[in-house]
Amino acid sequence: VRYLKGRKTFVIGDDTTFGEDVAERDAKEVTLAGRATVTSDQKDFTATAREVASSKAEAVYFGGIGDDGGLFVKALWAVDKTITIIGGDRLIASSFFDGAGDADAGVVATCPCVPADTGVTHFHDLFQARFGTGPGFYAPEAYDAAQILISGIRAGKTSRDNLLDWVDTYDADGITRHLHFAPNG
Repeated sequence: VRYLKGRKTFVIGDDTTFGEDVAERDAKEVTLAGRATVTSDQKDFTATAREVASSKAEAVYFGGIGDDGGLFVKALWAVDKTITIIGGDRLIASSFFDGAGDADAGVVATCPCVPADTGVTHFHDLFQARFGTGPGFYAPEAYDAAQILISGIRAGKTSRDNLLDWVDTYDADGITRHLHFAPNG
């Protein structure tokens, strides 16, 4: 959302719980050019794209899943290629790229995950060799989470309470970053 500060932004959310929540939060943080809701099974985004273009928005925040996000981007760029398009991590999916086609270039997707090609090269290479494809987003974080639990089990923490205590006091480096949990988790 910081990237959108000062820009007239049109906020779109789809009808998923994720889309509704993120659109509501982001609409409060930007200079609002307009809002729209789309459905996750929608296939034609022409009317929404025209509404965005006529609002004179400088940017669009798309809060939704990859399937409808890709189709929306394709429709918007058929109307106006100058509008910056930003979305959340739900756009980092093959369904987004399938729907957007060549229109995916230049779309910004935010993700609190560690990029699969940053700082985890060895993990990426091992994953690629074993499974024939690169790891997806959050795979390194999932690996770290699993390693915390596995290390606890190897240390004999096999009851739920003992393993929870292990996690609460865990303090070591993972492949993504140093891992330590605050009292609130």
